[in-house]
Amino acid sequence: PSRLNLDHDFPLSHSLIDPFTTILSLIVIIGVIGVAVYVAKKERLLSFCILWYFGNLVIESSIIPLAIIFEHRTYLPSMFISLIIVMLLNRYVKIRWLKIAIPCAIIVVFSVWTYQRNNTWADKIIFWTDSAAKSPGKARPHYNLGMALAEQERMDEAINHFSTALKLKPTFSKVHNSLGSVFMNLGRTDEAIQHFSEVLKLDSQNTLAYYNLGVAFAIQGKISEAVNYYSNAIRIDPGYTDALMNLGNIMANQGFMNEAIKYYNNALEIEPYNENIHYNLGIILINNGKLEESIQHFRETILIKPDFADAEKNLDQALKIQKAIKESIPQILDMLKDDPKNPTLYFQLGGLYVTSGNHNEAIEQYQKALHIQPDFPEALHRLAVLYANRNEYDKSASMFKKLVALNPENAGTYYNVACMYAQQHKIEESIYWLKKAINKGYDKWDLIKTDKDLKNIRESSQYNKLLNGH
Repeated sequence: PSRLNLDHDFPLSHSLIDPFTTILSLIVIIGVIGVAVYVAKKERLLSFCILWYFGNLVIESSIIPLAIIFEHRTYLPSMFISLIIVMLLNRYVKIRWLKIAIPCAIIVVFSVWTYQRNNTWADKIIFWTDSAAKSPGKARPHYNLGMALAEQERMDEAINHFSTALKLKPTFSKVHNSLGSVFMNLGRTDEAIQHFSEVLKLDSQNTLAYYNLGVAFAIQGKISEAVNYYSNAIRIDPGYTDALMNLGNIMANQGFMNEAIKYYNNALEIEPYNENIHYNLGIILINNGKLEESIQHFRETILIKPDFADAEKNLDQALKIQKAIKESIPQILDMLKDDPKNPTLYFQLGGLYVTSGNHNEAIEQYQKALHIQPDFPEALHRLAVLYANRNEYDKSASMFKKLVALNPENAGTYYNVACMYAQQHKIEESIYWLKKAINKGYDKWDLIKTDKDLKNIRESSQYNKLLNGH
């Protein structure tokens, strides 16, 4: 067993005489095959066993680039080598009991060795420690040992073996990715970013590195960089659901619920039975006032994973809200019969319709509230958001402008007007309102750089001038 190793450190042959054993081995192989052909008529079984061995090695090895040495590729080819031993014993050993004793002894010895080797295979860390000790000059055993140690959260030891692997093979991109992940788990995000970036220098199409960089920058609060790296991961692999979900989370955290829902729906098309996608989408939908759809996704989550406690809890809450809405709407309608000029009642009714997902009815109620009280800021804001969600950007901009008139010091409202004009490709108007927002103190530069609502103005020189230095 001490000779067995999954990853042998064996000198590669670069020519027939480098190393010299190459030509010797070739002569031996050709000679053995020649013997098999020469004795084929007289020793058909011997010839067949030899040709079986080499013929099956051709199939096992092929011309496809694989690991250069894998002992298990000799299992099937070696089957008839055992038969040669039995044949020779039967032919040349004359003592009957010895004919039986020799193969039995071989079987016993090999069985003990197999048992010993199985003890090594029983544990990842023992196995890869054995392999690294037998092949100290190879990077892969150290990398795999590092992975096994990281799984058991023995991070310092994992870092040591990953570092050894990189010394042996600096271009080993998987090691950089894994080392970056360990550093990120330890909170050493800057070091993690260095290693993930190194992966991209070695392999510019490495989706895992793009994804990991997205996670790292998101942890640091650098949202624009995170969005950029997640987007690159999806560009290379449109089916990368983790990247789609994380982009959805970023959009949701920034208040771009429609964008968040779109990313999650894309993820669901790829993995329709992923309970986490259904659950997270349910949360986003309920926060976006789409109660019925959220209930559907919470139910799907529980159907896929019946013991998903948080999904059960949120489904219960959503059903209670649904019941409360159904009971509250008739009550407010009755109150409006007695007090038809009360804008607050219309506003409350609009909120109930938003929560239930009936946005058309919600808009109508907010309009009624504003007809009675034109300077109702909450109703103006709700109406502006609803119009934006329906892509009615001109109406949304009009509502936000009214909010500006009511509260000229709110920088966020100026920014919202800029976004609505950008969506309409009105670049000059958008830049004008964006300048006003910045002058009023709007300093969310990561959002300005990544906000999809502003994508239509990003190529303009005025926009780039505004962002100069930020």
